Amino acid sequence: MLRFVDVRGYGTDGRFSYYNTVTGKYLELDGDQIWDSMQEVEESHTSDRSGAGLEYPLDRLQTITPQWAFIQSTEEEMQEAIYRFYGVGAVVGQRP
Repeated sequence: MLRFVDVRGYGTDGRFSYYNTVTGKYLELDGDQIWDSMQEVEESHTSDRSGAGLEYPLDRLQTITPQWAFIQSTEEEMQEAIYRFYGVGAVVGQRP
């Protein structure tokens, strides 16, 4: 079974991922495991050569994805998530 995972606020470069509860691994499409928007998932899905895209059709991913993931995040939202994870004064791209 594939599950949608919200990773906002965990210090990642994206907002969500998909977790396969059978294999115990995160879905990887074209080398990506974390995405910021459904558009990025579609791009990874289209260019994937591993075969994962065949096992997990795009329409299946879309049905388990909440509506907010179809909207590209703003820089402000990403900065806010970094602040929550690293604390006030954190800067995008820098670790504490």
